[in-house]
Amino acid sequence: MSKDFCLIRSINDALTFKQSTDVIIEGDRGTGKSTVGLSICLMGDRNGFDESKIIYTKDELINAINNSKDGDFLLLDEAGGEGSGLSSRSAMSGENKETSSLIRLIRSKKICLVYISPDRSWIDNRVRDFARYDLRPISKLTNEETNGNGLAILTELKQVVFGDEKKYVHPENVKHVIFPVPPKCLLDKYDKKRDAYLQSHIAK
Repeated sequence: MSKDFCLIRSINDALTFKQSTDVIIEGDRGTGKSTVGLSICLMGDRNGFDESKIIYTKDELINAINNSKDGDFLLLDEAGGEGSGLSSRSAMSGENKETSSLIRLIRSKKICLVYISPDRSWIDNRVRDFARYDLRPISKLTNEETNGNGLAILTELKQVVFGDEKKYVHPENVKHVIFPVPPKCLLDKYDKKRDAYLQSHIAK
């Protein structure tokens, strides 16, 4: 295992050269997908990450892209869900065509998109093609298990390699990454925004 590999540094290095950096985090509900996504964004965003960069709808995505700066990290929660504009189930809809065009457009910008979804296959394949890393939370770690370094989540890591054939590998033989649980204040703001989204979605 390479002790020098750092996921956040790898993403930011790729952003510098305008390379694909997007991350897909998949797994069952309650496994810690969003917590891992928030942790990545908080550690990686060069301009400071806050709840305004947590995205649920197509309109929010468009607004975030239009107002983004180099080095921004955007968290797309419920990616592939109804209303996100990223669903593979409605891949031929006008909404998805517009969103996929936006995703391609921001390749000229130095931005990292972090997608959260129960299953990566739910996300439009045109969007999946831009992802560089695929993560799956495995277990939640206690403070004792991290030797006093706080709560964390053990996550499986795979890197997408493009060539004659698309394949998944463990970068530099690193199979797992441990992500610290973000501060409670950010988790609370995430929960508040998510609850508002779900209530709005139910009302429709």
